[in-house]
Amino acid sequence: MVAELRRHYGICWFTLWNDRAATLMGPHVGLESVPFIRTSWLGGRQVMRAQGYPDSAIELVLYAKTPMLPGHLGPDDHWVWIDDAHGRRDQDYLKRQGFDPANFRLLRTDPRVGLTWDDVQRAVSFVPELGHIATELEQETATRLGPASTAGRAEEA
Repeated sequence: MVAELRRHYGICWFTLWNDRAATLMGPHVGLESVPFIRTSWLGGRQVMRAQGYPDSAIELVLYAKTPMLPGHLGPDDHWVWIDDAHGRRDQDYLKRQGFDPANFRLLRTDPRVGLTWDDVQRAVSFVPELGHIATELEQETATRLGPASTAGRAEEA
């Protein structure tokens, strides 16, 4: 599954495991030597506070991860974020940060199952539509903490 995703996306770890993901999980999924986006509860909270969010609003997004994306991806980049713990609030936050929903997709996996071939096929199906208005956006309304995730920047065709 990872090999198929790599044919279409440049993959990086985007998990609270940070650099440990490549060591602990990487050998099992073929991602030993990919970059990672550093995440932390404190770092995400600090980013949101600096953006003027009151503490009461910070709880509304998965603030350990989502606020970190704008530091690594530009608003014109095309990418997909595969995770079992993001949803509509994360997407709304990214839109408020200037990200065009036509350029990114949030693909939510089942936390009880993990990545499936259906998820991979869905991620691959996003490639030609990235940069165009999405016909289907994630409808998840809640965000939960999950074990691990990856983000991938779409490769140029």
